[in-house]
Amino acid sequence: MQTSVEEFLKYDFDADQDFQHGLANILASNPAPDVLTNAKLFYFNRITGATLTSGDLPASDAASEPQTLTFAQLQTLIESGRVDEIPNNKPISGVLNDDPPSQSTASVRKKPWETSVGSIDDVTVKTDATT
Repeated sequence: MQTSVEEFLKYDFDADQDFQHGLANILASNPAPDVLTNAKLFYFNRITGATLTSGDLPASDAASEPQTLTFAQLQTLIESGRVDEIPNNKPISGVLNDDPPSQSTASVRKKPWETSVGSIDDVTVKTDATT
């Protein structure tokens, strides 16, 4: 089994045209991060007759792929204060923007009653003078 792992790690998937063609089709329909390793394992097992799984690979190879956290894992990291372990977490400074606000260039929207053809000044109001 160890030699199969070594062969897998040394195999040049980039130069294998059959693999690259199949990989392009797979990634077009499913761009998930673990798809690349699974596709490599499937292809390698098919052409060599090996039965490798992702568990057989060294941890350093699996650590090079982006890590996806579940909501529970993310919650645990935040609650324990280990936010530096959250992938793609960028610190946001607490400083507000010191630049002055820009001036609006949009025209003021008219209210629905301002868009009608006539205005209130054009309407004559009749009052009953006999009351």
